[in-house]
Amino acid sequence: MSRMVQPQSEGDLMARKPSPVTAVTLYQLHGPPSLGRHIRERYRESDDFETREVVVGGRRGILLLGATPAKTPAWVSTLNGWLPTDDLPELTNQNAAACLLLPRRDGTDTWAICFGLGFHLLEAARIVPGMGRSLAIRTADPIHLKSLTHSRLDSRAYVARTSMPGGDDLDAFGIGGVADLVTRMVAPARLPGTTSAEDTSRTHEVRGADSVKLPLANTQSALIRDLDVVEDLLALDPVSELAEIEQLSELKPKDPRLSQLEELLDGALGDASDDRVGLAWPTEAADIAVPIHHLIVEGAPRGHTGDRERPAILETIIGPVRDLPSGHRVRRLRSMRVMAFTDIDDAASSLVPARRWIVAEFEHEGHRYCLHDGRWFEVDQRLTDRISARLTRLFDVQSQLDALPAWSTGDEAEYNQALAETLGGVCLDRQLVRTDQHSRGFEACDVLTREGVLLHVKKVDRSTPASHLFAQAAVSTEALLTDHQARGRLRELVTANGGDPSWVRERPTEVALVMARPRKITPEDFFSFSRVRLARLADEADRLGVPLTVHWVPLEAK
Repeated sequence: MSRMVQPQSEGDLMARKPSPVTAVTLYQLHGPPSLGRHIRERYRESDDFETREVVVGGRRGILLLGATPAKTPAWVSTLNGWLPTDDLPELTNQNAAACLLLPRRDGTDTWAICFGLGFHLLEAARIVPGMGRSLAIRTADPIHLKSLTHSRLDSRAYVARTSMPGGDDLDAFGIGGVADLVTRMVAPARLPGTTSAEDTSRTHEVRGADSVKLPLANTQSALIRDLDVVEDLLALDPVSELAEIEQLSELKPKDPRLSQLEELLDGALGDASDDRVGLAWPTEAADIAVPIHHLIVEGAPRGHTGDRERPAILETIIGPVRDLPSGHRVRRLRSMRVMAFTDIDDAASSLVPARRWIVAEFEHEGHRYCLHDGRWFEVDQRLTDRISARLTRLFDVQSQLDALPAWSTGDEAEYNQALAETLGGVCLDRQLVRTDQHSRGFEACDVLTREGVLLHVKKVDRSTPASHLFAQAAVSTEALLTDHQARGRLRELVTANGGDPSWVRERPTEVALVMARPRKITPEDFFSFSRVRLARLADEADRLGVPLTVHWVPLEAK
């Protein structure tokens, strides 16, 4: 059926005036332009790709372009099975790619402008991580964000990509916690000084992750000017509403800093006095709210294969690798596996690589890096300051509890019993509340007072994870607030232990974290991600309307 084509109006013709810009994908690469450094070997040596030295706007660069050999798509064989083969034309795929390497203004780094599958040509280890995200944070409209890809690092692992066609702010995306890692942003942005900004009637969309998709000029001189403007924009402070996004970033697998951090970790593992390494639950076990009795380690070096059941302390994990030669400790930690068990020999976790059971923190070349759940992160000082401010307020919260007795025995069960007697409450240490929602059970608290205060108690140092204490408190508080069955089962436990069921309120009157060690505990005494977990627990307690308090009790020598 034919269709009449209406003549174009003058307005239509004006609207189709060629744009002075084209949306391209831009990367920043470490070091000045170099074919050997920045382009993968398989492409720079392929007969299907051509390399040229070029001059663009007065700057010397390198252009690589070509296409992958034509291939018959895999789905053609499926069609051939369904239909007569002589009825089908020959079908092939060929992917074109181009990459233009140009030096930045100061010549220290390189811009890579990619077309088609040009990003496949780049050597991943040379890509400056998060450059596109950094540009978006400095130029995006903070109240009209279109899409965010983010993960949360202090709870069960997940990655979410959330889109809002109309745009909204960070709060609408559920971002704003101290452990939110945003890896990709899509948002409208003004790019003042660039060619695209000359059209004030239009706001362009920026898509930023490691790379950034943005409009750049079509002419040589204007392209160089646009790249210089991008360089200037990256030097600006972030938009205030988006600044927190930049305070936590994960190092990519081929980041050159990783080898340096792995060397630092290997050295720390060989030194029993190095307190930059600690024990922590891996992410998938972060919500364990039952007491851990022992660990089982598989794959330990010869000479460390004695009793399978070992205490849930740092030495169980890193002791077997300490005497290995330098360079072998980290490698062995990757191959070892660890599983946690309760005191009734129930598995409380899966068999997880030993590396994910430790945390580490190092100051390196003026930056702070943290190993968490087997991955390395750079933590900005602003995030550290922000968490410290939040925890300082938490440590200053007033409590119903009077001064608590010192921990004069090494046995946790004995201390909890003495604490319950001192407070006139009931000891529920290692007694689990089992419900339909929590079939494995959870420890509601170690001590419950007559006034409805839940006390969670632990002897804490860097060899035993405070994060498990925080997880226990988080799971218990939420369950007792939202699950009528959980409150009923807790009342039964309280009665069975000689207490009064009325002590279990509809809402706990206070949740108290009681930590024992020889010297007073401060917010700075925890590893960064333990502090993150505690800060999020405090925020969640505020949301639930339950006071959360922190208490230090002296740990006296035996």
